[in-house]
Amino acid sequence: MAAPSWFIKKVILRNTGYTFLFLIIGGVGGYYLSKVNLIIGLVFFGTMLIGAKAFIDNMDKRGHGLIVEKEAYEFLKNNTNFDIEFRKELDSGGDIDIYIKDLDIAIDVKAYRKIDERIFSSNNVRSYNRQRNNSGRVIIWLPNAEEIVKYNRNFNITIIGGKNTMLNYLNKKSREIKGS
Repeated sequence: MAAPSWFIKKVILRNTGYTFLFLIIGGVGGYYLSKVNLIIGLVFFGTMLIGAKAFIDNMDKRGHGLIVEKEAYEFLKNNTNFDIEFRKELDSGGDIDIYIKDLDIAIDVKAYRKIDERIFSSNNVRSYNRQRNNSGRVIIWLPNAEEIVKYNRNFNITIIGGKNTMLNYLNKKSREIKGS
């Protein structure tokens, strides 16, 4: 089965430079192993193996996050009647994981299992601000977390854990819009 284009674009191409770097380090290590000095060659070769392991781990984490985003999109698409857009590109850079046009809501999907400080890291907050400039509301959705709804006043963001909680929240917002 071929990899989806979004996986190739976001994971493989983004990490290609690291792959070439590790190949070069491995080549230098192989040269030193065979021609110059065994110890220096082992150091280079060991560095390449450590770097390759870190690269593979990074790809696994990125790939898992992208898979969770795709599954979350499919879940909402199959269980709601809203006009939903997946990976809406922003003019200011970045993207919105899931955008619900009917409710003007940007949903940032996270693969975390619980609410913790990673949600409010500086990179994530910059991303939320870009998303807020392009939509009325930003929601952070943790589909694999416990069922919970929290509102963070400091960042003006709603955090939702669980799939059914998200459906209930969207239905409530839809009724509020239709009622007003």
